[in-house]
Amino acid sequence: MYLDEKTIIKILESNGYSTYKKIYLSSKYNATKSKGNLFEYLLKENNISKKELIHIGDNANGDFLKPRTKKID
Repeated sequence: MYLDEKTIIKILESNGYSTYKKIYLSSKYNATKSKGNLFEYLLKENNISKKELIHIGDNANGDFLKPRTKKID
């Protein structure tokens, strides 16, 4: 199940996260976390380093293992 952007924003704001540039949802972009191209896309689009990226997810492979192979925490 994927949460929509409005729900994600409510969750973030209710937990004190209100300063962010953009939210990238895998369900919204033509890219996937499991292949890792969503991470590369957003790093390039925002011209940021891997150290500046915060990734939140609930899937061990797509949200933890794949980003770690790309040196993303």
